[in-house]
Amino acid sequence: MIDIINKLANNPPKKDEYRVEEILESLNYFLGLDSEKNICFFIKSKKDPNKDYNPSSRRLTYIDIIFENRFELKLSSKFIKEDYTLIKLKTDNSLYIDIFLSFCQDLIKSEGDPPLFQNIIDRTEALIKIFSKKKSKPTKTEIGLWGELFLISKSKDKDLAIKSWHINNNDQFDFIDGESIIEVKTTTNNLRVHSFRHEQIVSLIRYEGILCSVKTKITTGGESVQGLSKRISDNIQMDIRQMFWEKLLDCTENPEDFTNKFDTNIADISLSFYDSSKLPHIKSEDIPNGVEKVKYEINIENLEKTDKHNTLSSNVLDSQNSL
Repeated sequence: MIDIINKLANNPPKKDEYRVEEILESLNYFLGLDSEKNICFFIKSKKDPNKDYNPSSRRLTYIDIIFENRFELKLSSKFIKEDYTLIKLKTDNSLYIDIFLSFCQDLIKSEGDPPLFQNIIDRTEALIKIFSKKKSKPTKTEIGLWGELFLISKSKDKDLAIKSWHINNNDQFDFIDGESIIEVKTTTNNLRVHSFRHEQIVSLIRYEGILCSVKTKITTGGESVQGLSKRISDNIQMDIRQMFWEKLLDCTENPEDFTNKFDTNIADISLSFYDSSKLPHIKSEDIPNGVEKVKYEINIENLEKTDKHNTLSSNVLDSQNSL
């Protein structure tokens, strides 16, 4: 779909004009641009004559959704004037473009040709949910988020990894599936030196969690947060894709700020799991009364990797063993 957008951008529409291309040679789906180069998805749907419809059009910060309005579309050298539902993306943020086009592809694949109007109403609610979420301050550092996405990308059952992924500040650990716990630490240092809050490492030990340690380096030939996100999105089922995008956008106000690319080969080779009970740490009784918010770094370069795994770590190992 991005090829269609790039093609249309070379000959942008005139003022108040929509220039479009057919999708899959269907006259019910068109992808195009408006005169401000916003991406526009037009859908001609089928209504049940015995049913009353009264959906509310929406205008949000990043998207507009206008139901069943008369639009004139320019397809090559001819004009088409019909009633369409318009879904418009109003940002050039490349990650949001990936999300939007992924939504369009999923909708076409699931709803068929022609789509039912009620189904279009229902599907747009999912898009509204993603783009209307109130963005909070970043809950992840770039390297931290990259490491978690890398773990998801390496998982055999990505659905399980995404469902277990916890992204809120109030969550103690990165991945919890009800029984299994994984905390991911990623570093660009040569040694496996990771930073922990004291309460975090104590809780990881108490609940018999596993530490996933990843080493990597910044490199122009690597993958960014957005690149990993796109690769994950392309390899999961559409019903999980919405959950993934929602969680990702909860991690940071603007994912495009994360522009560094990290070496996936080094990360792949270095990815290792450690039994939390073996981690070096300060005992709680050795911390003086009144001392709070204790943080420290631990060096596990020479620590033996664990051969004891839980559901989540086995999910990654199963993927590696199947290669």
